[in-house]
Amino acid sequence: MVKYIIRLDDACDTQDMQKWNEIEKILDEFSIKPIVGVIPKNQDEQLKYSKKNENLWDLIKKWQSKEWVIALHGYNHKCFKIKRGNRQFLPLNDVSEFVGLKNKEQKKKLQKSIDIFRKNGVYPNVFMAPCHSFDVETLNSLRSVSNINFISDGFSFRPYLRYGYKWIPQQLWKFKLMPFGIWTVCLHPSSMSNDNFKSLYKTLKVHSKKFVNPNQIFNNYKFSKYNLFDFIFSCTYRVLLFFKKSVKNNLLLLIKNIIVQCKKIKILN
Repeated sequence: MVKYIIRLDDACDTQDMQKWNEIEKILDEFSIKPIVGVIPKNQDEQLKYSKKNENLWDLIKKWQSKEWVIALHGYNHKCFKIKRGNRQFLPLNDVSEFVGLKNKEQKKKLQKSIDIFRKNGVYPNVFMAPCHSFDVETLNSLRSVSNINFISDGFSFRPYLRYGYKWIPQQLWKFKLMPFGIWTVCLHPSSMSNDNFKSLYKTLKVHSKKFVNPNQIFNNYKFSKYNLFDFIFSCTYRVLLFFKKSVKNNLLLLIKNIIVQCKKIKILN
C-alpha cells in the first residue's frame, strides 16, 4: 500500500505567518502530522518574508504538542556556490550550506544549531539539509554533535539504512498518485500561492488516508541497508528530474525569445 509524508521546509523567525497558519489549518482539518524543517538562525535574505517573530519557539513547541516532527534544517540557510569537484549526495542544486566545508567548520555550524534548539527545549531527531545539499562530512559532523538518527532526503521508493543513519527519502514537490512505496512531499509554505493551498486541500480531501504520521515510519518500519535497487532507482529518478528541469528551462528560454522577437517586430513596424 502506498503511503505519503508531508514535509514543510524553511520554518524560521521571518516566515510568512499567514501562510503557515493556513497550512496548519488545512493539515489539522485532516489530522496530518508533517515533518517541519526549522532554521534556528535564518540569514537567507530570500526567506525574510516578515519582521522577526520573537515567539517562534513557542510556535514550534505547539507543533510538537500536536505530534508534528521537528527537524534540524541547517543553521542559517546561508548558502554558497559549491566548488567544482566537491561531491554531494543529491546534486539537485549548485549551492549549499555545508558541501565542501571541512569537518571542523561543519561541526561548528551544526553545534551552534543544536545549541539553539536545546536552549529552547527542542531536541530534533531528524536532519534535512538546506537545498538538499550535504556530503559525507556533514553526516560525520552531525554524528559527533547530536543524537540525530534520521535523514529526510534521498531518492528511493522506500526508507533505508545508509552511513549509520535511517533515511526517509524525499522524492516529490507536489502530490502524485504512486502505485506503491513511501513518498515524501516537500512543501515550502511561505512561497505557496492560493492555488497551491487549494490544490493541497483538494488532494487531502480525497487522499488523506494515504498520509501517515512520520513517527509511525520512524518507530515501526523495518529499515534495511541501501542496496542495488535503491541505487538504480536513485540514478533513474535523478536523470528524469534533470530532463524535466532541462525541458522546462528550454521552454522558458524559448518563450522569452519569442517575446523579444515580437517586441522587435512591433518596433520595426
